[in-house]
Amino acid sequence: MRDKTKTLWTGFRLRCPNCTSGRIFSGLRMNKMCQNCGVYFERPAEGDFLVTIVMVYATTAVLIAGLVFLINMYLPHVSVAAQMIFCLVFGLALSLASHRHWKGFSIALIHLTFGLQCPDNS
Repeated sequence: MRDKTKTLWTGFRLRCPNCTSGRIFSGLRMNKMCQNCGVYFERPAEGDFLVTIVMVYATTAVLIAGLVFLINMYLPHVSVAAQMIFCLVFGLALSLASHRHWKGFSIALIHLTFGLQCPDNS
């Protein structure tokens, strides 16, 4: 169980879930495979895109709901329009900032679920 959690955390940190040292992203571009061990990061049939989108949406929705609660509790004089604009900007920023990390998490989850795929055994 601990190894699976470590693998998921490694993916969330944008490292290769196999060798833990290769990078999943180079800048804003996702690498097709690990430079160190050659494991494929993205495979078209597994659907890591859906996992990523669901996790980004769920995280953002929960945090926005908490933010709205806190604003209404501690700053009741703030107008609804100002709350909506603030939450929209915060939600977009959070989604963009967390997308790569959830993508790494979903890559690690796919590797745990379906196994690793290297160029020599594809």
